This record gives sequence, structure tokens and C-alpha cells, in this order.
Amino acid sequence: MVTGPGTLERIRGALASPDFRKLFSIRLVSQSSDGLFQSALVASVVFSPEQQNTAVGLLEATLIVALPYSILGPFTGVFIDRWRRRRILLVAPWAKAALVALVLFDPIQQAIPFFAGALLVLSVNRFFLATAAAVVPRLVPHEDLLVANSLATVGGTVALLTGVFVGGRVVDAVDSSVPVVVAAGIGWIAASWVASRIASPLKPHTRPQDPELLR
Repeated sequence: MVTGPGTLERIRGALASPDFRKLFSIRLVSQSSDGLFQSALVASVVFSPEQQNTAVGLLEATLIVALPYSILGPFTGVFIDRWRRRRILLVAPWAKAALVALVLFDPIQQAIPFFAGALLVLSVNRFFLATAAAVVPRLVPHEDLLVANSLATVGGTVALLTGVFVGGRVVDAVDSSVPVVVAAGIGWIAASWVASRIASPLKPHTRPQDPELLR
């Protein structure tokens, strides 16, 4: 990627906003926790000793991760415009932390709570990430919006992959997904706390009504 003229200045301009720095921290903490969660999920359904068919386990893990984004994706914008965005950023991480314990169930013997918990966590996360992206225009000047979105997206992706890597190594080392799941829950709660420190209004921008439409 070639850095164009002014890119570094735009990055500094975006990070000059204290509330955007908080949002960027939320993305890093939350998505690294997402990576931990997904590593525990994959370890349970793909590499579990009780799982006789690795291909089936991989298919199940892929479906669980993809379904919330495929099914809920078209509707997230509608809901986050109707619900309070600040409340989503505060409550969604706690909901994920409460539901993540279901992933500790045996995916073979207690498949229903395990897969229900995984789908619910990822579905809530879909709304959380969409909301985190939607509030960026409220936190940075218009001219810094493009680079702010890119910074948050790239940083979040790197944090997610780091969480997957670290979580996988921990599961291999201790032969248990419990520490990874607990760490993910703690990270989500920390993200909620950081969200509570954002001072800017997070309501969507509204356009003034056209006088012609009021006639």
C-alpha cells in the first residue's frame, strides 16, 4: 500500500479526537477478544478429540461464524438507527460475556446450548461492530472520516487475528478452552467500560427537512 500525501496527517487528525481514540481502543480490545472466542470455538468443534469427522467440524464452525453476518447483515442498519447506539456499545459486550459460557458445553453431548450460545454471541457481535462503525462520523471531522474508518477496520482485523493466534496457542498449551473463553469475556466487559467513557453524542446525523416536502 502506497501512502499518499497527507495520509499521516489525516491519521494524526483522527487520533487527535479523544473519543475516537476510545473507539479505536474498543475495536482493538473487543476484536482481540472475538479472536480468542473464535479460537475456542474452532478448537471445540474442529479439533476436539471426540469429533470423529474434522471436515464436518470445520463446516459447522464456518457456518456458525458466517450465518450471523449473512442473515443479519442486511438488517443491522435498520436496528442501529432505531436503537440508542450508546446503549448498544454498552450492553452488547455484557450480553456476549453472559452468553459465552454456553460455549463451554460439550458440542457433541450438549450440542443445542453450545451452538445456540455460539450463534447468539456472534449475532450480538454483528450489531456491536456495525454500531462501532456507524458512530465514527460523530467522532472525527469529515475530512478525516475515510482514514478513521480504515484505521479502525485494519486495527480491528489485526486484533482479531492476534486473538485467534494467541487463543489457539493457549488452548494447545493447557488443553482447555476455559481460560480463553474467560479472557474473552473479560475483554468484552473492558470494551463496555471504555465505551461508557465516550462523551460525544452518538446519535445519527439528521438532514434538515425539505420545506417543499412539508407543504
